[in-house]
Amino acid sequence: MRKKVKESNNRRRSGNSKFFIIFCAFLLVFLVSLVESSTGYYVRITFFYGFFVLLVSWYLGNTWGIMFTFLSACIWFFMNFQQLPAGVSHIVHYWNALSLLLILSMISYVVSALKMEKAEAAFAVEDMLTGALNVRGLKEKFSDIVKRIHLKKSKSFSAVYIDLDNFKKVNDKFGHREGDKVLRTIGKVIRYHIREVDIFARVGGDEFVLIIPDIGDNIVVKRIHLIRKILLQAMKKRKWPVTFSIGLANFHKIPKNIMEIVGIADETMYLAKKEGKNRIVSKNY
Repeated sequence: MRKKVKESNNRRRSGNSKFFIIFCAFLLVFLVSLVESSTGYYVRITFFYGFFVLLVSWYLGNTWGIMFTFLSACIWFFMNFQQLPAGVSHIVHYWNALSLLLILSMISYVVSALKMEKAEAAFAVEDMLTGALNVRGLKEKFSDIVKRIHLKKSKSFSAVYIDLDNFKKVNDKFGHREGDKVLRTIGKVIRYHIREVDIFARVGGDEFVLIIPDIGDNIVVKRIHLIRKILLQAMKKRKWPVTFSIGLANFHKIPKNIMEIVGIADETMYLAKKEGKNRIVSKNY
């Protein structure tokens, strides 16, 4: 029930934000058109329309951008129609309105394309199901960790490999849709309980990696135990038979590359599997 209420509130806020953006942009277009119609036909401040179309297209998408473009051109056309100088054909005004429409449409298209390109770039490094990075994102982000480590006196960092026990049972018994819910829940819990500088990535179907810099070994162990405890509570609450085998590898020098680090943490995780699953095994390297 709380989840449904929260989703309903989010949709309501999103709808209110969309209405606010459209209202503000429409009002600004109307005011610019009003100023322009009062200054005479030859004094143009039409370039302001471009900013308003840019705003709508960026935040609401190309469909709303095109709709607002058409609306802006219509407002300009009707509010400036009476300003056409004597002796000038109405065809000139139609042509100017069409030119404005085409220019604003191009602005809307370009802005929407840039936003889509930005979103696709994010998708390329992010696992959309869990909100974690994918392997590519992990590799790219690790360079930031290396730079951070070199700037610090402490060269230590930790790699955590998390493998889900009994995840196949969820898919087999409840279906893959329920399995996706498990993964989303895990992603949400972990992302909430790590720092901004930590790296969280999904490296397999039910396998995750955490890279945690600048924290002492004992503190890292406590944090991972806490995260595992919260994850188990989340699984139990939803009656999912999932537990967690975790390998915690503490490094005091930087290995050659991130995949070597992941491999070492993976080997440590398998020690947890061999000892009976549903536990944390920690080793220093």
